[in-house]
Amino acid sequence: MDLGFGAALAATISPTFTFLYGRLTALLDRGKRDATVESTPEEIDTPGVLEGQLEPLIVDEAMLSERWHDLQVLAATLGSYERNPERISADDDDLIASLNSLRLALEAIYEQRFTFRGESRERSGTKISQKVDRITGSVIGKYGIASESDLEVRQSSNEVGPGGSMIGVWTDQPQ
Repeated sequence: MDLGFGAALAATISPTFTFLYGRLTALLDRGKRDATVESTPEEIDTPGVLEGQLEPLIVDEAMLSERWHDLQVLAATLGSYERNPERISADDDDLIASLNSLRLALEAIYEQRFTFRGESRERSGTKISQKVDRITGSVIGKYGIASESDLEVRQSSNEVGPGGSMIGVWTDQPQ
């Protein structure tokens, strides 16, 4: 059965709302702090509504800036539900549309998929996309210990010169 975002949320609307709204307020609070503070990976606890695993969340600052206005609009819309949790319902099409818009913005900002239980969609996980014109050294999509999360690495190059290499995932850990 192919379930979309709204249908998948029928049983988990409240914790899904809490998770997504929590990420939204964290980003907006972050924007109010000193913008020169470097982004550090943030471990988050998922409410058991996600399929797959997330890597620690790191904010793509350029994408956050690009989506800032959208986040503020979503905060204004969803704030009413946060203040009146009895209104949170999977039957509320406006709420579902706003939560889906928020999810898409968060995915772009954190460069990870947020897939909720019951959705027919790739599992939650890290997305890495690199497009390089010419490589003369090394290009690595993800460096570090490979986790059990779903990882998607898409790389392309027009030319790999002598001594050049393109590696999707590099880990010093024996496999």
